[in-house]
Amino acid sequence: MKLKPYVCSLLLALGFGSVAYAETAAPPPLPPEMQQQLLDVQKKALEAEAKLSAEKEKNIEEKHKLFVENEENLKKHQDRMFLFTTVGTIGGIIIGWLSFILMAQKWVREWVEKEINGNLKHLTRIVDNSRLETRIKESIRLLVLHHEGGNNLHSELKNTGFWVADMETSTEAQDIDWKEYDQVIFDSVEEKTLLAYVAKYPNRMFLAYTVGHYPNLPRNGMVATANSKMTLYSRLMESLTWQHWQKNKAA
Repeated sequence: MKLKPYVCSLLLALGFGSVAYAETAAPPPLPPEMQQQLLDVQKKALEAEAKLSAEKEKNIEEKHKLFVENEENLKKHQDRMFLFTTVGTIGGIIIGWLSFILMAQKWVREWVEKEINGNLKHLTRIVDNSRLETRIKESIRLLVLHHEGGNNLHSELKNTGFWVADMETSTEAQDIDWKEYDQVIFDSVEEKTLLAYVAKYPNRMFLAYTVGHYPNLPRNGMVATANSKMTLYSRLMESLTWQHWQKNKAA
């Protein structure tokens, strides 16, 4: 039985296709040596991959460590800068206040020294005047002339530290022992009697005390007047001090 040409061609194609399919679907097994080499290569590839992964993890850890260290250093730097800024600010405030206090202290010291020096001068004058008054009181002998009764000026003057004698006087000018007395005080003596003493001792200074006034009293400065016990001491000391300086000038 003869087959037609196209049937033969079809059978040949099917035969070669089956063989090719069989070769493709089931490759021949590799020799054991090659299989072992292939396994070794796969193992080395896995080991290399694991090593690379470990290196990556190590690199990541180092980067994280560096990042943490940088963060800590940055925080320390920020804390240090904050500390320096705070200390500098507080130090500046303290130095400023100290400078102000020192300036104020210097100003206060200068002002106090000025006040003390001024007060010392004033106190020195007071002390000197007090000493002068004391010396005058110790060296001056006063005589109080009065009519009967009078205002008891000799007791007033004794209470202020003077040595005082008192004497009643008549309308005529009595003799005065000027060796015994340095100053004469009239205690409400009539103007006529006062003028008689002034005329008799024109070169002597007197102090006239009266609650009124003496209209005919000479204005030559030789007779000081006082019209109250409050002004008696001050007017007497003015007269005695003036006489003291006059004596020193003449000497």
